[in-house]
Parts: sequence; structure tokens; C-alpha cells
Amino acid sequence: MNEYEILGGLHKIIDDDTNLKMKEWLDSHNVNNYLLYPLAAVELGAIKEAPENNENLLRRCVASFVYAKAKENEKSIFIKKFNTPGFKKYLKSYESELIPLYQNFRFSREINDINPFSKPRLVQEGDHKYKLTTSLVSDHYREEDFYFYGEDDRKNAEKEQEQTFDLHVRFWNKIVLEQKKYEELRKYPDMELYNCCIEIIEKDLNKWEARVRSNVFDSPNHLAKVIAYFYYHAMLKSISIRIDMDFEEDFFEIGKECIMYFDKKDCIDDIVKISRLPEHKVVNVVNYLINDGKMNLLEFPLFEVEDSLVTIPSLILVNDWQFTIINGHYLKNIIISNREKTISTVTEERIEKALLGVTNVAVAKTVPYSFKDELGNELNSDIDYAIYDFTHNKILIIEAKWIDKHYKDEIDKIYGKIFQTLNSIYTKQIDKHKKFLQKQENIDFLFSNDKNYKKGLPTPEIYYLAVDKRNQMHIGERHMVSEYMLIYFIHKYVSDNQIDLESMWKEINGLQTKVEYIAVSNDYYEISVGDEVVLVEQDDLYWR
Repeated sequence: MNEYEILGGLHKIIDDDTNLKMKEWLDSHNVNNYLLYPLAAVELGAIKEAPENNENLLRRCVASFVYAKAKENEKSIFIKKFNTPGFKKYLKSYESELIPLYQNFRFSREINDINPFSKPRLVQEGDHKYKLTTSLVSDHYREEDFYFYGEDDRKNAEKEQEQTFDLHVRFWNKIVLEQKKYEELRKYPDMELYNCCIEIIEKDLNKWEARVRSNVFDSPNHLAKVIAYFYYHAMLKSISIRIDMDFEEDFFEIGKECIMYFDKKDCIDDIVKISRLPEHKVVNVVNYLINDGKMNLLEFPLFEVEDSLVTIPSLILVNDWQFTIINGHYLKNIIISNREKTISTVTEERIEKALLGVTNVAVAKTVPYSFKDELGNELNSDIDYAIYDFTHNKILIIEAKWIDKHYKDEIDKIYGKIFQTLNSIYTKQIDKHKKFLQKQENIDFLFSNDKNYKKGLPTPEIYYLAVDKRNQMHIGERHMVSEYMLIYFIHKYVSDNQIDLESMWKEINGLQTKVEYIAVSNDYYEISVGDEVVLVEQDDLYWR
């Protein structure tokens, strides 16, 4: 057997074992373990720790995994009374059974991602015996630090945090100081608070900087008005939970309070009434947000059970809608109009804002061009963004993309796809840019619309950079950074109204994505794959 057959065979063996054990687990647990208990565990985790930490990422992924397997096994899902002793049993099972099964699922997925960049390593140890080592991919910077914690723009991040904090205070004051009853606010939504929720959602969606639309929604405002209804109720519920916690000795008793239930028909009627949107537009968005068991929780935070919609506050409140809506459309194969324009427009707007007041540059944006190569073939493309640093005589050419298929879920990236994207951008776009900009007259053409540009400068050194919405990769001379990282670097290398592209590029060019193969123990499982035996490190797999 060759390498691909061995890895494919091992993948199937682990998958079959995982599916069998999950079926046995589902058969031996009641319906609350399929959805309500996993959701309650996610919410309690978000109450205790930051929603974006690794433990909470894992809780969300396991909840999604369990629900998907329940649907896959055609389990009947219905609403049953939440039982705290049953919930505590689930939490024990989560640690002892579900995490191991989910990790096996992840491991199987990893060894099946056979790509030239980060594929697992098989080393022959003897006749028909191979040792398997999986890869560890790492970068100097974590992309999450930029879009979760606002490292690219601390002032704006602080402003957004203040806006969210102010909304929490408004809700708290309404319930605690004004003594408005929770049930009354739930049944008759407060319009002032609802409108504040719209503003919070639009704050996220407006980062698209364009009128994005699809068959699901016809404008960001349309989408925000529907999501804001759930945000409003999530805010009420989260405050109610925290008040209940002060009177509850057993933290796990709060689990049953975490679940939000909506009668679907009444919910749609309420949204129509409060948003003044036509019913069919509300129905489109609500149905879109429903998780069918094959999707990630944050992309699709609503669950349809019988005539009800079920969710939890954190899936609504900590959701980064600018990302999850776009990714969700990709997952459901729904086309977004104005999408490509959005990517370049957003990047342009953010770069322009970052360069505000910088005096030693000329810029160019979305410049189409055509030329004949050395063989006489006509080539055409467009340059998304270019920055000319006169002081150091350097040009940065930026090619912006937003590829949806880079993530399996919240935890795991598909490194093979990211590698593919990086190479594709350089091969299909940047190579054309390089040829076009070999001539000084084409550089003059590129910056001709900026009055700061002056002809007659010495031939500049040109840097080429790929920019993705969320991902980075650095292989040799090819570099891709996230949009948030790009803005961070611009801020970092602007001083006294001057940008230093030379130093900025020196740092970016020094970044390299590392792929390491590290064995942490000498204890292995021996797994037969046909006539071959594969040694799998015991720390990588739960096997019995």
C-alpha cells in the first residue's frame, strides 16, 4: 500500500470506530443529551471564562458534533424537561467520553487532509510497519489576537467595548433599577433597547462597508433587525441568569435557566411587529439561522425542535456576525451579491483610515490594467491597493481575498486550503502584477490619480503581499496576512506622519509559518491497516 492508501485506510478505521461509539453513546442517553445539555454546558462555560478561550471553543465544537451525530443517526429530538442530575451526568460524560470521541474525529480528519504543506508524516520502521507523526503548524503572531482583542486598532476596539458595556448597563438598569419585570420585557419588547441592539449588530455588519445582499437578506439593516430580536432576548436572559446565580447555591442548577425557547410562529410574528419587516423577509432570515446538524454553532445558532426555536445567550451575544454570516452562506451554498466588492472596499477603507495624515505616500486602489507579455499574449488584471513610500522608495502591492473554505470549525484550520490560496494568489494575480510593473511607465500609470505622486523617482523596490480576511501563511518569499494584521503593521510603522515600508516589510518578510513533527512519548497504539501496521502515538488518539 502507498502512503495515501495507508492514511486513507487509517482514517476510515478511526471514523468507523468513532461513529460506532457515538451511536452507542446516543443509544444509551436520552434526548436532552443531544442538544439541551450540550448547549447548557456551552453557556455555563461562557459565564465562567472568556467565550473565545480554548475550553469554550471545544465545548461549542463538541455540542455541534453531538447534535450532528444525533441527526445523522436519525434520533428523534424533542423538548423534554431539563433535569439537573441528568445534566451533571452529561458533564461527566463530556469529559470522559465525548471529548475523547471528538478528538478522535479531529485526528481522523487531520490525517485525511493529505496536502503537500502539513500532511502527516509516515516513516517506515520495518517490514509493513510505519510510524505516524502529525504536524504542528505555528506562526509568530496569532490571528485571533487581532480580531478578538482589537490589536489592529486599540482605540476602535475600546470604543466598541464601551458601546457593548453601555448596552449591558441599559438592560441592567431597566431590570434592576427601574424594576421592569423580566416577563413583561420578554413579552413586550422595549423599543429603545431593541433599537440599541440593532446598532450593536449593525456595528458588526457595517464592517462590510458595502450593501451586501443575498437570497436571505436584501441589506445589512434587514439582517440586523432580525438578529437584534434574538440579541435583545439574549441580553434579558443573560442578566436573568446572573441574578439567579446570586440565589442558587449549586452552580449547575443554573443550567436549566440557560436555555432560551421561542415558539417559532409567535417569534416570527413578534419580529414582524417590532421590526416592521414583511413576514417573508423575517422568515428567510430565521430559517437561514437554523442549524440543520451539519453546521457550526456560531454560524447557525438556532435549533428547530418541534414547533420551537432553541438557543442560548452566548451564541448570539459573542457572535462575530461580519464573519459568521459570510461563512454561513458558504456552508449553505448561498451566493452573496456584492461580495468581491465588499472585500476590496473594506480593505481600502481600513487602509485609508490607517494612512490618514501620512504625508510621504501616494496610493492607488482598484486599478485595472492590460498589457502584452514577452510572448505577445494580452494579460489583464487589477491591482487592489498600492502604497508608494517616497522616503524609502518602496512600493507595497496588496492583493485582497476572502476565502471561506479555510476552516473546518472554530478550532481547526484547513492548512492545505490556506496553502492553496497563498500559491493561487501569487501564481494567478501577483505574477501578473510583477510583469506589469517591470516598466516604469506602468508604475506611473498605477499612481497617476494621486496628486502626491511625482514622476522621475529612481526605480523603486516593490513588495507583494496577499491579504485574507482572517488567515495568514508565510512560505519562503510568499506572504499572506489577515486584514487585521495588515492594519496593525501599518499603525506600527507610522511615526511622525511618515510610514516606513522598508522596516514594515522587513518584519513581514521575516515571518515564516513553521511545520513541526514532534513526538512527545514513545507509547504507541498498533493499528492494522490491511497488511500494514501503523504506530499511532497514544497522546494523539484515544483507543481501546
